[in-house]
Amino acid sequence: MTTKGKIKKILVRAPNWIGDAVMTLPGLESLGEFYQDKYNDKYERVELTVLAKPWVVPVYENNAAVNDVIEFESEHATLLGKLKLIKLLKARKFDEAVLFQNAIEAAILTRLAGIPERIGYARDGRSFLLTKKIQFKGDIVDKHQVYYYQKIVEDMGGAKKDALMPRITLKESELIWAKKFLEDTVTPDSPFIGIAPGASYGPAKKWPLENFTALLNKFVEEKNAVPVILGGPGDKEDAGKISDGLSVRHMNLTDRLTLRQSMAVMSLLNVFITNDSGPMHIASAMGVSTVALFGSTSPTHTGPLNVNTKVIKDEIECSPCFERTCPYGHYDCFKGLTVDRIYDEADKLCGDALWQREQLF
Repeated sequence: MTTKGKIKKILVRAPNWIGDAVMTLPGLESLGEFYQDKYNDKYERVELTVLAKPWVVPVYENNAAVNDVIEFESEHATLLGKLKLIKLLKARKFDEAVLFQNAIEAAILTRLAGIPERIGYARDGRSFLLTKKIQFKGDIVDKHQVYYYQKIVEDMGGAKKDALMPRITLKESELIWAKKFLEDTVTPDSPFIGIAPGASYGPAKKWPLENFTALLNKFVEEKNAVPVILGGPGDKEDAGKISDGLSVRHMNLTDRLTLRQSMAVMSLLNVFITNDSGPMHIASAMGVSTVALFGSTSPTHTGPLNVNTKVIKDEIECSPCFERTCPYGHYDCFKGLTVDRIYDEADKLCGDALWQREQLF
């Protein structure tokens, strides 16, 4: 390495997808631990700053490993905006940039910002811009994506870890807000059942909307449940269709809450049913009982890692295909995931929420 002395200030470029950002969290923790062990000083830690798109920033809030977050705002997409960002990064005098994002842009920006050490995967034609190149090969190709980010730290000299778990921690004030928000809707004898019907990657990752509707209605009939629908701006149309199909009291919170508020509500669920999506990873990272529905993608690579989860996927010849839409137009990978089957699995996981139910009232 070319930097003289200790590495004290590190910039971490986060991925642009929420689920991917959640999967970087173990690697981020390992990065801080690596330098603490390297310098053999438990009192002096490196300063980790995350550079992330605005919609990803909440994933890194209240994280003990993170000192600061810089938003990669929409204005930074223009040439003038990029020059402004480069000036900002240069003024912060970072010693090192760890690029969890694969894009060549991340390497260009950190090089032009004068960050002397730039570490990341040798992908997207950016090898010549990196001072340490991580190769995407060997067993990492077939492992879960949390190990993809962890490998960067291991190749830097960090400890090898065989069990990684993303962790998101809420603030006490966020949990208090969520309980207050729900107190007029949820009753002690009613399970709080959540769904996230969206998946921004494409329809090949989305369980049919009519199935979500039927599932919630079944929970209402069988368990006197209170359904809640969660999602972002891109999920409003789908959530509206599900909401229209529910004849009972429910909460359609799609695009009504910030991501941190959604996390707080999610933490109080008895069970959460979701596609392979950002909300799935968030719920798993908070220890929420979760049923994860997989179609075109592989739980081996992107499945939830918490023990309180149940992955449901049928092994058929054409899946996983990793396509956004079904190449054959039949979406057979979801046909075996019947409402009754998902209900039975969700019911098994439908225990107490993170905070005991009596504490809500």
